[in-house]
Amino acid sequence: MYSYLTAGREKCYDPRDSTLIFVDREDELDFLCEGFRSRRALMSCGHAVTPMSLTNWCRRLLEQ
Repeated sequence: MYSYLTAGREKCYDPRDSTLIFVDREDELDFLCEGFRSRRALMSCGHAVTPMSLTNWCRRLLEQ
């Protein structure tokens, strides 16, 4: 689904992953306006997300 870059850098989707639909929209889970630069993938719920914002969102939910 996605791969890590060098430690401390942003995750990015594999552009060859045929299971993903890439969109040219704002990252809808980047609530802190961190401005992730990687491509956005369309989730089944309709949200466009980067792998970093999706990871951050999941971590937040787990912490709650």
